[in-house]
Amino acid sequence: MKTLWNNQMRTTSRRHHLSSRSMSVRRRGTSLLELVVGAALLGVFLSGLVPMLRSVHLASRFNEQHQSANQELANQMEHLAALPAGSIDAEHLASLEPSLVAQSQLPDVQLTATASPADAGTQKITCELTWSTDTTNQTAPVRLTAWFPAGPADTDSVAAIP
Repeated sequence: MKTLWNNQMRTTSRRHHLSSRSMSVRRRGTSLLELVVGAALLGVFLSGLVPMLRSVHLASRFNEQHQSANQELANQMEHLAALPAGSIDAEHLASLEPSLVAQSQLPDVQLTATASPADAGTQKITCELTWSTDTTNQTAPVRLTAWFPAGPADTDSVAAIP
């Protein structure tokens, strides 16, 4: 009885082994259904990825433009600081223009500068830079303010050092 049972187990085991082996031999490639599911998953992934990459690109461009605008205003203020005290007037401020670098990096860039008197012989200069992001939208202006001496120093009150 024991040998009969062992023979049946061997036969069943061989059949199972053969049937699983024949299944693995028969199934070598991917089915059409698997390819369609894979393509659908790839499409869903890409449909979410493309808008994200676009927003990252726009944010990067926005930051580059703001850095360029800040650098341009810092250069303009440095140019004004190099002038003799009291020589900054409305006519000089009206003649300020954005640099060629700023014009190439910022579309439709406009530079405005205003002067207003401040306390105790100082002059407040505010430079503002605006540009457009596309044909309809303008960005918020970037401003830089500095205080300069209003006129030449009073030399009469300075004592001469021997």
